Amino acid sequence: MHLSEADALRAYARMMNTLDSSQFERLLADDFHFASQLVLDEITSKDEFLAYIRPKLETIARSGSPVFSEMGEWDAYGGGPCVITAQGTRDNLVGTAVAKTLNGKITRIDLCIAPPPQTARRTGEYPSSEATAQLPSAGTFPQPANLTEVRERLYDEAYWRSLAGNDLQQMVLWSMLLYGKQLHQADVPRLAALYVHFVSRTEANSRTQLLRQVRDIACQSDLPPPIYIPVLAFDPDDIVVSEAVIDMVMISEPLPDGSPAAFAELEPMFRKRTIQNRGAAFGGLVALGDARFRPLLERVKLLLTLDELRVAARTRTASVTDAQVRFWLDWAEELVNDHSPEGEAAFGLVASALVILPRDNRTHEVVDAERRYPGQRQQHAVVIQRSWTTAEYAQLIAKRLHALSEAEAEPKVFLTVLQQWGLGVAGAESEPEQEGWRRYLGPMFRRNK
Repeated sequence: MHLSEADALRAYARMMNTLDSSQFERLLADDFHFASQLVLDEITSKDEFLAYIRPKLETIARSGSPVFSEMGEWDAYGGGPCVITAQGTRDNLVGTAVAKTLNGKITRIDLCIAPPPQTARRTGEYPSSEATAQLPSAGTFPQPANLTEVRERLYDEAYWRSLAGNDLQQMVLWSMLLYGKQLHQADVPRLAALYVHFVSRTEANSRTQLLRQVRDIACQSDLPPPIYIPVLAFDPDDIVVSEAVIDMVMISEPLPDGSPAAFAELEPMFRKRTIQNRGAAFGGLVALGDARFRPLLERVKLLLTLDELRVAARTRTASVTDAQVRFWLDWAEELVNDHSPEGEAAFGLVASALVILPRDNRTHEVVDAERRYPGQRQQHAVVIQRSWTTAEYAQLIAKRLHALSEAEAEPKVFLTVLQQWGLGVAGAESEPEQEGWRRYLGPMFRRNK
């Protein structure tokens, strides 16, 4: 199954909070590495790590001094998710953990004391065993006895409107689980009203936490892709929607042509405009980076408005794929000679995607990847066919990038694309180039650069 760095860290935090390594062990690569800034020697295999961590957890359990592992965000080491560790009390911060993953496995965990953990942004999320339970239970929300009771609560609007915070989140989670298990169309209007209310009462990070709970349950229970339809239909947030479409695709059964069955749900939603944030959903599909998705992307891209294309162009994941780059590059070549106002605006937005990909590439490599469906049943949900360093890959596309720079009308924007791929002349942008970005992107000029 697909495993992001955040997923890996959440599994690590769950292990430390529950003192149970069994779930974490199943996610480790055979050549897993574990390092600490406090220890000179590095653990270099899964077996060696298990021999270390099992007695370590037993020691913590006997000590009477609990460990608290909290999800966080860090600007250090390139930025991204982390686990903030405290001991004794939740505010006695002692360290931070970061992770690396590859092919659906955790390949590395690093424990850091510098920069100090106080520099990380805390979220208040402490993953525990409840997050992976088949049926959710948390906070003061009364756990339903069965799905019939969930439906009774869903149909009692006064009841769920009285809920707040985690109780409201649990109500939404149970209701999505109900829909995923039974797919009763009569429940859809009620679930729609509940999710719209949930959006109005929560920040995007709470809804991202909900998605992660849904992902755990969907993978464990083999729930169908429509479980994500309420999120796609009613959530406006770029990150929430792009994560939801990625998760929806990854739990899908494969069609005969190798594409995921979720496409049968997604394409009509794009065409009927029933996805609230079509740009983020489209960007998520591009970011999945599988060449077999190309026919769907070609059909759907023609439906996007310029504002939706702007959102899609800035949607990305931690890795960059060959299929992802080639999609944007091919589209730029289609648009370069379209001098209509709409064509020029689209060309600039597509160019901005080709700027963002190398600029925000934390792995410093480009991969040719194939995804296996459904991801939760695969030993390797993502198979890397080939990889290049960013510099190596830039040489593969250099001729095409230079040709686009030469062909585009003045003022030009592809000088920035060349620079981000390490193919341009070092130095500040020229005024004509800045004018080119303003011309294409308007008020989004600064944000997309």
